Amino acid sequence: MILNFGDALQNDSNKDFTWAVPVRVLWAFVTLVTTATVGIRVPVIEVFDIAAAPVLRWYSPMMSSSGGQAASLTRYYLTCTNTTRMGGFGGPSVDYAEVQVPRGLYIRAGWVLRIRDLFAIDVAADDMTVFGQVETD
Repeated sequence: MILNFGDALQNDSNKDFTWAVPVRVLWAFVTLVTTATVGIRVPVIEVFDIAAAPVLRWYSPMMSSSGGQAASLTRYYLTCTNTTRMGGFGGPSVDYAEVQVPRGLYIRAGWVLRIRDLFAIDVAADDMTVFGQVETD
């Protein structure tokens, strides 16, 4: 079964998702609008087990090699498996990137999928929205 998920709350660059059943992440579309607060944001995907212990921390080589996302920008990230774009920003606009996630990213029941700014530059004011799909067993 395919399930949609998302969080469009503003003024928050730290998003957590938890499912009651095991899921595989198919894709997530992330929009990050940064404030004028100085600092480089690096979007990261993390997985925590039911005891809140870290299982995975993953960020694209593209995100780190491009220096991350600076202040006062809007960037769009499509995270999915089987994509070939790992270079800099491009596509429909220079603010768009396709980022490959670990193939078959598997989240057990009760685990947390977190998408956030690694350095938490302006968590309470940067606006991150996340929408995506997962597949259940």
